[in-house]
Amino acid sequence: MHENEFSEAEYCFIHAATLRNSGKILVLPDWLFYALKVILLMLVRVMLSTIIKFIALGCIVFLSIGIGASEKYSVMLYEPNNPPYVIFDNADTSGIFLDVFAGIEQHTNLKFEFVYMPIARALHEFDAGNIDIEPGVNPDWRRHMKVLGEYSVAYAISEEVVVFSPGNYKDVKGPGDLLDEIVGIVRGFSYPEYDAAFSSEMIIRINNVSQTNLLQQLLKDRFKQVFVGLNTILYFQKEMPEYRHLQIGSVVDKRDVMMRVHPNQKAILPVLNDALMQMINEGEIQRIYARYR
Repeated sequence: MHENEFSEAEYCFIHAATLRNSGKILVLPDWLFYALKVILLMLVRVMLSTIIKFIALGCIVFLSIGIGASEKYSVMLYEPNNPPYVIFDNADTSGIFLDVFAGIEQHTNLKFEFVYMPIARALHEFDAGNIDIEPGVNPDWRRHMKVLGEYSVAYAISEEVVVFSPGNYKDVKGPGDLLDEIVGIVRGFSYPEYDAAFSSEMIIRINNVSQTNLLQQLLKDRFKQVFVGLNTILYFQKEMPEYRHLQIGSVVDKRDVMMRVHPNQKAILPVLNDALMQMINEGEIQRIYARYR
């Protein structure tokens, strides 16, 4: 049917809009009939467009509400103690990661459960599809993994630094400045600029289970230098005076950090990204990190 033609039902409807006067039907002039015809066509089109948009909006809202409403998503958190990201204090657990996920829950219908395990096992469980989310990572750190994962928007910056025991500070601009040195590093952590030197043993890498242990060993002079997160050493120096004697050196790695989501759960990424962007724009992420420095 041509866009300016009406069905028989529409034609009858318009002709019913005639005026009755003393029992006689007053037929509408052609120009008025045509005007009513155009107005009716416009009204029908507007109504159909509004209905379609309403249905589409309803579907989007339904999907947004539906994601995360019926299940909890598992989040890997490393143990032992990993301050300031995860802090175990007797029966209480706190830290940056817990605060960030609490904020996401407030902005969405997503719910999370935390799974605490050593990093090597946690990464294996992610590959196996038993863990849904790994927080605070960069794709370069996980490029060797079996399951690469899907990444959220970047929500913070990670700075890894070399920290020295008292009296051993030196200027480190690259791997060449640490040749034949022993460096303490967390098992499973990757430093792209230094990985080749570690693999060739031009720099001797000694693995440990946590940054907490590395800093404790640094205090006892078991290492001259270790690689740890800047947020980590600042937290220890803020909370415990004995760590203030350790000397913070150069940045050895600086990356945007994101949430790594298992491909099986990539449907939550739009909702997760919206929440993270809102928290960034409102300064909530910055306030969380500032609490622990």
